[in-house]
Amino acid sequence: MLRNHPLRARARSRGSLEKKSPHSFFFGNSCAQAADREVMRHKTLTLVAWFLLLGSCLDIELLDEMQSWSTDSSEIHGQPGSDEGMGSGADDEYIPQPDPSDVTAPSLTRGSCVGSEQSLGLTCAVTGPYSLSLRFGSGEPAIVRLQDAPLGLELRMLSKDYATQHHAIVAVAQGPGPVSLALAVTDASGNATALELACDLPPGPGIAITEILADPLGPEPDQEFVEVANLAQSPIDLSGWMIDDNADRNGDVLPQGSVLSEKGVALIVGPQFDPSAAGVPATTPLLSLASSLGSAGLRNAPPESVELYDKSGALVSAYPGLPDSPGEGRSAVRAGLYVPDGAMGAFVPEPNGAATPGRASP
Repeated sequence: MLRNHPLRARARSRGSLEKKSPHSFFFGNSCAQAADREVMRHKTLTLVAWFLLLGSCLDIELLDEMQSWSTDSSEIHGQPGSDEGMGSGADDEYIPQPDPSDVTAPSLTRGSCVGSEQSLGLTCAVTGPYSLSLRFGSGEPAIVRLQDAPLGLELRMLSKDYATQHHAIVAVAQGPGPVSLALAVTDASGNATALELACDLPPGPGIAITEILADPLGPEPDQEFVEVANLAQSPIDLSGWMIDDNADRNGDVLPQGSVLSEKGVALIVGPQFDPSAAGVPATTPLLSLASSLGSAGLRNAPPESVELYDKSGALVSAYPGLPDSPGEGRSAVRAGLYVPDGAMGAFVPEPNGAATPGRASP
């Protein structure tokens, strides 16, 4: 069937080079050897052509198979990945193997504290009324856990297990006041170092800005929103509070009756906001302003800050803005509901590339 196929004809014509050329006798053995090499090269090309032709006939997707192999050296060699972008989970996390001869507990280090962070023992810490952010390093890959799991404390890691740079968020149910805790930093061989800490959580109502959509898919500024959550164990009245942009203290006042239930979530929106178009759960309260959010809407790029002040003018919660716009239809979300304001990486683009109004779960 393939007798007269062009590839077959080309192979036959190049196969004629196998016959020794009379010129080889004139120019000597070097030219004869060169001719032999040329013959071998054409034979190789012919075999490759036949192989690709057979693959196309049998519908073998060779290139797809080749592209499925990973060239990431960290996956090939099983080495730990970079600690940059902590909190972004990986399908294949690095898990070191236990070493029976290892009896040394991990050493702990505190790096340079940045922004609102302050030194607390061997950590860089940021405190909020209901939470504590802790960053520190270990001399070897280790996991971090709460020792004895004290009542009212919950650990939420933003970094991966068996990292060397750790970012821990401790949620504190009782809220403002003194708190003491101990973390266990354990290596793969079971050696642990205890990290004991004590501090005072600042007073505050426990209301947090948790999501901001400045660039909706629908009309602007109508479909913009700011989501807030109540982390406290009791309802909080937000009537008369102010939502502001760019920290100029010239924002919009929340209407009377803006009560947020314990562990509740609400959306601060403009008067034309359509909850059905945004996919807002029916149980989510809407705190509607007299005009649009911000100054005729929130700026898309570069993103601007958003602040929430109580009736006395005290700053309760703030979104500092991201370096770049998350993109149309994609919100900025708090990396964890209990990540305190001012913590490194407190806000990130919504992981699934969308917006999730009213779906936070304090």
